[in-house]
Amino acid sequence: MLPARFSGDARSLERERGGIKMGKTSIGLLTICLVVLILISACAQPAPTSPSPTSPSSTSPSSTSPKPTSAAPPSAKLPAIVTMTSLSANIGMGARGVALAEAVSKLSPMKVRIEPRDIDTAIIAPLQLGDAEFGHVTGPTMFGALKGKYKDVSPFEIRRVWKGSPFVFAMATRGDSGIKNIGDLKGKRIPQSAASPSWSINQEAALAFGGLTLKDVTVVNAPSIAAGVNGLLEGTIDAVGSAPFGSGFVELAASRYGIYWFDMPQSNTEGWKRLREIQGAGGPVALKGAPGMKQGEKIDVFGYEESVWSTPKVSDEAVYAFVKAMKEGYGTYSPMEPGLVDWTWEQAISLDGLLQMGPYHSGTIKFFKEMGVWTPEHEKFQQEALKLQNELLTKK
Repeated sequence: MLPARFSGDARSLERERGGIKMGKTSIGLLTICLVVLILISACAQPAPTSPSPTSPSSTSPSSTSPKPTSAAPPSAKLPAIVTMTSLSANIGMGARGVALAEAVSKLSPMKVRIEPRDIDTAIIAPLQLGDAEFGHVTGPTMFGALKGKYKDVSPFEIRRVWKGSPFVFAMATRGDSGIKNIGDLKGKRIPQSAASPSWSINQEAALAFGGLTLKDVTVVNAPSIAAGVNGLLEGTIDAVGSAPFGSGFVELAASRYGIYWFDMPQSNTEGWKRLREIQGAGGPVALKGAPGMKQGEKIDVFGYEESVWSTPKVSDEAVYAFVKAMKEGYGTYSPMEPGLVDWTWEQAISLDGLLQMGPYHSGTIKFFKEMGVWTPEHEKFQQEALKLQNELLTKK
C-alpha cells in the first residue's frame, strides 16, 4: 500500500514524478549513493576481538615486541663466547694464537675472543682469576706458575687442552768466543729479564744442563728478550738462549763475529734430568738450518710444548668443542702462520715433551676416547701428572 501522499493510480504518480525538477532528482540520487556507501563501510569494518580468557599473554606488551635474533648455543652448558689469552700478534706465538682463535670460531658454535698480552706471565693470570677460559702459552710458563715463581700469579690447577708443536730453544755464543760447551760458561755474562720470567727460567735450565747454576755466572739484567739476544752482537753478554730463527741471531750470524750453537746431546741423560728439574718440560729436539749452521749440520737443543691450556673450572663441553674444532681445522689454521704447520693431530696426541705435571682436561680426554686414541700410556701419564701437580699445590 502506498503512502497517502502517493495515492491514486500508477499513471497519476508517473505524471507527478515527471513534474519534479531536475535539481531535486540529483539531490535524491546523491542521498541514495551516500546511504549505500555508509552501509558498505559498516559491513567492511572488522568485528572487534576480545582477549581470550585462556591466553593472558596475548595482551602482554612482549607479545608485540620484536624478538632479538641471536644464534642460540647448542647446549645450555656451551658458552657463545669464550676468551683465550695469548701474546701480542706482532710476535710469532701471538700470531699463532690469533689463527687458532679464528679457526675454532669458524668450526665450533663458540666465538673465541683473543686477549693479547705483552708478556707470557700476563697470559696465565686471567686463567687463574677466571677471566679467560683458555690460555695459549708454553709448558715452562705454566711450570713457573705451579712452582709459584711469579709474583703476580699464585699457584693454581691447570689442564692441557691441546698440545701444539715444540717451541725450540737453543743457546748460542759468538763464533769467535772460543766457548764450545755450556759447562764452559762459568763466570760468563748471562742475561735474565724480569719482563719474561719464563725466558729467564729457560736460561737457567740450559745452564743446569751444563752443570751450572745462576750463582756460577754473571747475571746481566735485560729489559727484554730482544735486548738479551742483541747483547751478543753488542758484546755485553757472552751467551744467550732463545728461538733460534729470530732476527737477532740472523744478524749475529751475518756479522764479522759469526755465531756458535751449543750442542745438548740427547745421550746426556743427567744433563736432561737437571734441566727438567728447573723448567719441567724440556726435551731434546734436532736443530738444523739455523742461522750460521753449515749445510747438513745438525745438533740437539731443547724444545718444550707450546699449547692451549685451561682449568678444571671450564666445562667439559667447552673444551670438547674447542678440541673437536682444532682437529677438524688444521686446513684452516695451518696456512695462517708458518709455525702452525706442525700443529697436527699426531702432535696433539703425542706424549713427547709434555710438561710432566700438566694433566689433560677431562673434555680433551672425552674427545680422545671417542677418537680411539686414549691409550694406557695416556692414562698412566694423566695419573702421574695429577699426582705431581697436587704435590706442588699442597706445598704452597
